[in-house]
Amino acid sequence: MVNKAFRQWAVVAAALALATAVSAKNPSRIQYSVDPSTTVPSATVVSRTGETVVIFKVASITAGDTFSFTMTMNPGKGADKLAYPITTAFRVTGSSDLQTTLTPDSALFDSATSTPGTSVTVTIAAGDYSHIKRLSVKIKAIPQAGARLGAGPGVKVVILKSSKASATAEAGMLEDLQEALAPEPAPAEAAPPPDDPANW
Repeated sequence: MVNKAFRQWAVVAAALALATAVSAKNPSRIQYSVDPSTTVPSATVVSRTGETVVIFKVASITAGDTFSFTMTMNPGKGADKLAYPITTAFRVTGSSDLQTTLTPDSALFDSATSTPGTSVTVTIAAGDYSHIKRLSVKIKAIPQAGARLGAGPGVKVVILKSSKASATAEAGMLEDLQEALAPEPAPAEAAPPPDDPANW
């Protein structure tokens, strides 16, 4: 009888330990949104498996051209279990031909209902882009160490040279979306360490 009770206790303890480990590995993650009305010039904003993608369609990719929008964030599910305040810096990865400025260049989550925002401006650097079809960068907010808040999927910005004319405007838009969302080669940079919030 004692052995049976001990085994039951051991099973419960193991289940609790597993649940705690899973919870520790899956903290709350920042969620991102972009209101299409804030994009200049006008852009298409789509969501793909949690990632927000901002697609600026252009006739040509030209040095000096600028693109802007407002990015808003919230601490996501499980936000009520976090300790506040939480500050974040921003990390930009992707094409070095896109110079990205964020104002402000950090974000503050002071409660579970915080929705901090930042103004994003992307500028095409000097160079010849006559043979380039697409440039892109990804923006993530990286929380302070120990915050148990993951960076989440972030916002991807795509500057896309227009596809050739299609039979219909709808078909042309579909072609452009497929091109913008197509996988890209991984950048030649060191991967963040496994415990980096950018991986959450």
